[in-house]
Amino acid sequence: MDSPITGTRPTVTAVTSVNQTKFLAGGDVLTITGTLFATTSTISIGGTRCYAAGGTSITFTSATSISCVAPAMRGGSYAVVVTNIDTGYSMAENVTVTYQSATPPTVTLVSPTTQLPAGGNPLTITGTAFVGSTVTVEGMNCPTVETITANFITCIAPAMEGGMYAVEVTNADTGFSEAMDVVVTYNSTTPPVVTAVAPIYQTKHLAGGDILTISGTSFVRGTGLYVMIGDSPCSTATYVSATTIICVAPAMMAAGNYSVEVTNPDTRFRIAENVIVQYTSFSGTSPTVSSVSPIIQPKHVLGGDKLTITGTLFAAGATVSVGGTTCPNVTVVSATSITCIAHAKPAGEYAVVVTNLDTGVFTSVKFLYVEYLGTRPVVTAASPLTLAQGGGSNLTITGTLFAAGASVMVGETACPGVVFMNATTTSCSCIAPAKLPGIYAVVVTNLDTGYSMETTVVVRYLSDTPPIVTAVSPITQANNLSGGDNLTITSSAFVNGSSITIGGTACINVTF
Repeated sequence: MDSPITGTRPTVTAVTSVNQTKFLAGGDVLTITGTLFATTSTISIGGTRCYAAGGTSITFTSATSISCVAPAMRGGSYAVVVTNIDTGYSMAENVTVTYQSATPPTVTLVSPTTQLPAGGNPLTITGTAFVGSTVTVEGMNCPTVETITANFITCIAPAMEGGMYAVEVTNADTGFSEAMDVVVTYNSTTPPVVTAVAPIYQTKHLAGGDILTISGTSFVRGTGLYVMIGDSPCSTATYVSATTIICVAPAMMAAGNYSVEVTNPDTRFRIAENVIVQYTSFSGTSPTVSSVSPIIQPKHVLGGDKLTITGTLFAAGATVSVGGTTCPNVTVVSATSITCIAHAKPAGEYAVVVTNLDTGVFTSVKFLYVEYLGTRPVVTAASPLTLAQGGGSNLTITGTLFAAGASVMVGETACPGVVFMNATTTSCSCIAPAKLPGIYAVVVTNLDTGYSMETTVVVRYLSDTPPIVTAVSPITQANNLSGGDNLTITSSAFVNGSSITIGGTACINVTF
């Protein structure tokens, strides 16, 4: 049996020459500061030994200071590790040495500047300081890279959607250059098609300003993407996908219907004659809402009650929304009265909005939904507390205010066959559903949507198969007798809530 390590490991707190002035070649003198260094200590940078100049050991100054000459490395940041001969070592994750290229690559030109969406054609990139480089086009790998000189690279253009994409060159030493002004344009092989626009009716009338969503196909991103409403540009045209563009509706001089035109950066364009945006010159008075009845919904969050909205200037074709959701079955009874059917909503207060077809809009006082009438049920106990993984056994739930027709959930799974015991409101039973091993809360919900989530009343499902430990790592504890290392235990049939002991002592902070 191996003997425990009794030495005290050194610590590393700082290193000089964090950034190597000689770049990837190394050669700078590194002075490492810390505690408990020894004359026989060794130093490694990212796993590579670091020695004193011309020697096979380090330069020992004191128990708190040692030095060596930085080795040559690839570009990157590397942890500094000091190891004493008693194998006590310190990896200072926060103390690193950074190597980088003396000169990052630059990209000045790409040829040709246009590609088809399928890609496959050679790209020639011109620039400086190319060394073992890779090329990406907007993050997509440009395969078959051949470095011709430090100033020229060729690769095969990847497949991309239509649009304009920046070219990036990355050297093996992690120096990279993203040339935002040097781009490749992928031209769509088909012109864009506009199929729809929303909203059709401009809520701000001739002033414009609504956000328009244009739907269609073959849209291409890039600085040459334009949307026109009639003869006026739609500002801030933004490419979302090959099927969606958004922009801000322009102001118009006169009311009317205006066609939508999309032009891609490759100058292919399409006018959608049958897809229009409608502007109205609203000059009347917006409708007003003075009251709504009933304020409290008898059917609670399920909706379904008839709402009567009272106000002024309601017009034929008006719509009603409650909290942003359309209220169906609207009937304009008169200029002062509208009815609709309340829709399902979570409990809370919601504003009522009446909108006339000419886009006059008014937001009312708030309208109150209630979640339930009376007191929600309470779960106080469940029996049995442990269940088989396959379910099927009888589960009895005890509590208060259970109502006929109530349902029971175990976790997020319905517990079927709910039966009320002796026609009381304090006890019910159901057939436990099958669940994976673990701990699950028991929830009772009444038909009026009053529910009780008692997280302290839970049932545990046990695995049908006992756990078998097959491996543990690491076998030797780096912290010696004091413990504290993270252990990874490999097994079958672990379940959430399992405990682990080492020689009869509980292992803390168990994570699955």
